Amino acid sequence: MPQDSYNQFKGFARALSDQLKCSNENGGYEIPCFWEKQCTSLKNELIDLEITIQDASLTQAFTFGKERLLMDGKLLGTSDRCYLGVYMHNSNSQFFYAGQSFLEGHYVSLSADPYYENGNNKLLVGIGEIKPDADLAKLRYDADYSGYNPQDEKLDRSTLIWGTDPYAVHAARQ
Repeated sequence: MPQDSYNQFKGFARALSDQLKCSNENGGYEIPCFWEKQCTSLKNELIDLEITIQDASLTQAFTFGKERLLMDGKLLGTSDRCYLGVYMHNSNSQFFYAGQSFLEGHYVSLSADPYYENGNNKLLVGIGEIKPDADLAKLRYDADYSGYNPQDEKLDRSTLIWGTDPYAVHAARQ
């Protein structure tokens, strides 16, 4: 997140609660911001946060719901505080941590395949929204499921350990 965007977000947070404090009390890599009050008293005051990740070929926006931006101080041993779940890196104000706030709502997959396959010095990052109601096992492997949508068998690296091969059932029904 660029510094300007973070400052704008912090400005919103400060405007909504002038008691927001940011300090690096422990001298660590992360500079946390917090309110000296319980998180339950702030939930209706905050706004959602949207971040944009982009590279040369793709731009994607992700939204953190306000319920994921607050972290109860009890988790850090300070029950009288509510922390903002986005931290600035101590040594470089261009880097921010969104960690748990982001990961609670998204799958993240990393791959170094381009490097190992052809020496390309790039890392592939896949990000997808978590959909708690999605049953991927049924979607990919249960030929009787109404939403059955198998992956191309050549791409599937799973191993059948019991039961009927769903690809054989699907092929027989075609």
